[in-house]
Amino acid sequence: WWVEEKRVHITEIARLRANLELISLMRSADEGSIPHQQAQQALRQNLSAFTGFDGEFVQLLLLDPDTGKVILSTDPEEEGKYKEIFPYFLKGRERPFVQPPYFSPELMGLAMAAAAPIRNTDGEMLAVLAGRLLIDEMTEIVVLSNEHRLSLDAFLVNTANLFLTQPRFISSEAVLRRGIYTEQVRRCLRHENGSLLGEDYRGESVIAVYRWLPDLESCLIVKMDHAEAVAPERRFGISIALFGLFALIGAIFRCLRVILR
Repeated sequence: WWVEEKRVHITEIARLRANLELISLMRSADEGSIPHQQAQQALRQNLSAFTGFDGEFVQLLLLDPDTGKVILSTDPEEEGKYKEIFPYFLKGRERPFVQPPYFSPELMGLAMAAAAPIRNTDGEMLAVLAGRLLIDEMTEIVVLSNEHRLSLDAFLVNTANLFLTQPRFISSEAVLRRGIYTEQVRRCLRHENGSLLGEDYRGESVIAVYRWLPDLESCLIVKMDHAEAVAPERRFGISIALFGLFALIGAIFRCLRVILR
């Protein structure tokens, strides 16, 4: 699976002997000294081979295992920042870990992160290696445009009730940092799957289908305005709308599964 592959790959990078030697040299040399700078430059070059357009990770960071400070990054602007509260750091100190999707302020988009501890041959913790994963494919699959269903909308919500993908009817990216507490989201975050008639984030009456995605620890919501759903014929319109929403949410779910394989 895609998630397992990332967990394995971050572990393999963390265990590369050349990187272990360079990290040990960085730790033993005085910060700012020529040996420290040389080791840092060589290590950044090694890690950069796994990032960028052709790489597997958007960015790789080395974190101090005690403080969470970024001691080295393939993006030097990140160095000196602290990541001590991030799950990928906290879990990455213990074992290889992949953090489910979250909104990254630095990347201004949906992201995931993989992390693994770096230890020397004696088992001493040297650092935590973290890799950021930008998953635009997921956003492209979830964000919908439908000429025939003007009110059709779909989005992901995480366990903190935050939008992970842009809802169709709010253009500002600030919404990704705002909570959503509709009934369909509440039920979905209880790991339930189903459909209901209720209000959406605009306060509009909608028919919504919701599904819990355990691999992503997120909710997938697909909805349509009630007025549009019942416009053709009341009962028949609702039946067709629900059938279409369930079919659509199934298609999105299958696409997301492909990404995670």
